[in-house]
Amino acid sequence: MRIFTFSLALILTASIGFSQQVLQSSIATKAKINEQALTMPNYEKTKQTTANFRAPGDYSYFETFDTTATYPPAGWDTITTTGLNWQHGTNGNPGGDAMISYSQAPETNRQVILVSPKWLIPTPTQNPRLVFDFSTSYYWLATFNTDDVRIMVSTDGGTTWTDTIWKEDDQTMVEASLVPWPYDNFVWYSAAIDLSSYAGDSITFGFYYKTNPGVGGHDGVSFYLDNVGILEEYSDNLILEKSNIDYDKL
Repeated sequence: MRIFTFSLALILTASIGFSQQVLQSSIATKAKINEQALTMPNYEKTKQTTANFRAPGDYSYFETFDTTATYPPAGWDTITTTGLNWQHGTNGNPGGDAMISYSQAPETNRQVILVSPKWLIPTPTQNPRLVFDFSTSYYWLATFNTDDVRIMVSTDGGTTWTDTIWKEDDQTMVEASLVPWPYDNFVWYSAAIDLSSYAGDSITFGFYYKTNPGVGGHDGVSFYLDNVGILEEYSDNLILEKSNIDYDKL
C-alpha cells in the first residue's frame, strides 16, 4: 500500500511540473507576440492613393454570326454591285463568322459592304466601343495591298458613309483599336474602337471590302469577321487609404 501511495505521489508531482512548464511556455509565447504587435509600424491615415480602374460593362448589341438559318443575320444587309459578297463561314472565334473568300487576279475593284443595323451609341460616360474579332493576312493586305478592308460610319442608315474609323493597313488606326502592329497572319484578334465622338447618335457600321488583286501579280486574301457589337465600359476612381492603427489598444 505504501509503495502504491509513493508512486502516485511521484506521478502527481511530475504532472504538476510539466503543466507549469507548458503554462510558462504559453505565457512567454504570448508576451513575444504582444511585443511584436507593439513594434509594428504606425501608418499615417492621411496618406491616400487614388487609382483609376475600368471594368467591362454590358453589350448594347452583339452579333456572333453563328446562325445559318438566315444570312446576313436579321437587321443586317449587304451592298454589292460586282458579285462579290460576304458569306457565312464556320471558322469563327468560335463558331460561325462572316467571311470574304480570296479573289484571284485580275479581279480588281470588286466591292461589297456588310451593313450593320442602326445602333444607338451610349453616352460618353459609358465609354462606348465598337468591338469585333478579325483574322486575315498582314503579309498580303498591309505589305502588298492586295485588298482593302475598312470600317465606315453612316448616320443615315447606310445611304452615305461619312467616316472611316478603321483600316487594316493603317498602323495608327490598328494600334488605337488595341491590336498590335504588325499583327500576325491568320490569327484571331479582338479589336475595340472608341465611339465617344458618336455618343448619343444612331449609327450604322459598314464593313467594306475591295479587291486589288493583280497588284504586283498577286491574288487577294480572305478576311474573317466575328463577334461584332457595342460594348459599354465603366470607369471609376478607387481610393486606397492607409489605416492609422493603435496597437496599444488592441
